[in-house]
Amino acid sequence: MNKTIPLDSPNISRTLFKLALPAVVANVCNLLYSLVDKIFIGMLPNGINAMAGIGVTLPLALLVSSFSLLVGMGGASLQAIALGKRDYEEAENILANGFILLLIIAAVLSATLFLFKDQLLYILGASEATIGYASDYLGMYLLGTPFILIVLGMSPYVNAQGFTKVSMVAVMIGAISNIVFDVIFIFGLGMGVRGAGLATVFAQFLAMLWIMRFLFRDEAIVKIKISTLRLKKDASYKILALGVSPLIIQSTEFLVMATYNRQLLQLGGDVYIALFAVMHTLMMLVGLPIMGISKGAAPLISFNYGAKNYDRVRAVIKLYFVIVVGYLFVYNLLLMLFPQPAVSIFQRSPEILQIAPGAIRIYFFVLILSGVQMVCQQTFIAMKKPKQAIFLGLLRRVVLVMPLIYLLPVILPESIVNPPNAALMAVPIADIITTIVAAFLFAKLYRKELLQESDPTVSRCD
Repeated sequence: MNKTIPLDSPNISRTLFKLALPAVVANVCNLLYSLVDKIFIGMLPNGINAMAGIGVTLPLALLVSSFSLLVGMGGASLQAIALGKRDYEEAENILANGFILLLIIAAVLSATLFLFKDQLLYILGASEATIGYASDYLGMYLLGTPFILIVLGMSPYVNAQGFTKVSMVAVMIGAISNIVFDVIFIFGLGMGVRGAGLATVFAQFLAMLWIMRFLFRDEAIVKIKISTLRLKKDASYKILALGVSPLIIQSTEFLVMATYNRQLLQLGGDVYIALFAVMHTLMMLVGLPIMGISKGAAPLISFNYGAKNYDRVRAVIKLYFVIVVGYLFVYNLLLMLFPQPAVSIFQRSPEILQIAPGAIRIYFFVLILSGVQMVCQQTFIAMKKPKQAIFLGLLRRVVLVMPLIYLLPVILPESIVNPPNAALMAVPIADIITTIVAAFLFAKLYRKELLQESDPTVSRCD
């Protein structure tokens, strides 16, 4: 369980597989939180309104998890670079500061969101028919904010040390216990959507105990020590400066989801909010496994970039790209061919199944291009180039998607596409443009920094 994976192992494909597989399994298990909740909620009386209520809470849940990236992705990349330089003292300082930052952020975030939750839910698209479901679920979910942030925020530090199985087991504990608690709270105690939220809290608490048990013990290469638990300005600044990129990328996704909820409510009503909640889950089905692959690739890129072993960095990036694009091609093809069966897993309402095929084929039309963007963005972050990643995130979501959500239903005739589907076209149009820009920026970085010889003092790949 606690055997580390050497990041300088000569066999790159095997090392990436060993790093990524547990992270992929962990993310797939993490997906069970959302899948099981939505399947059970879809079984409740008045399932469309219940599903729409949960859909309204999704942007806030995404916002909560995005703050784990601020500390987790930024700090883990710095820790991996420090380990590549054999600077263990710096790695310990980064880890300790990351833990303290997560505790502070969790306290502030949960209190703020709980205080204004109903007001925020109305802004995000709740209606009189769905506000009760949304408020009940979110009220319970926010109780687990500290547990959620620690699990999601500390896991990248564990992965960056090569202990990917530890993170995998933590998520498996949470996913399995979440199913058990869902059955108990939703159906056994008749708590409905409140039970789904409470089940997530208990499940994340158990997962947090597993992660912290490891990080405070001697098995870890870099562990949390009482003597290092001090907030240091320099280390905190480095973590936040690098982590602000994934925070902006995911928090702008929060804005996109909020904009979609409000616009779809106006254009198509609660049935489109419910469908969009299902579509978000289908996006998670593809996104979370890819994030697992990214968690395997990122420490490999950062470690070898810190060690100036550029031939290995190039090899990791190429392999990373092939895996992500190949997976997305298969997934995209299945969604285009079988949209209704995919939706019927979560909702079998005739109203939703009738509108699902057109909406899904529009929204996921060029899904494969999102993989190209992700490889570019994650590589920029792993190589301490956050500005490029931030630019791409803002370009896609703020500059392109959000204005197009409002513009396309106005300029496209209803004889060609109905208004809700016109709004959904914003994503594929933005993906085409952003991918072109991402490819240009990545090619420029690749030529400038990676087309050079590795440091002869470090081991080269076979």
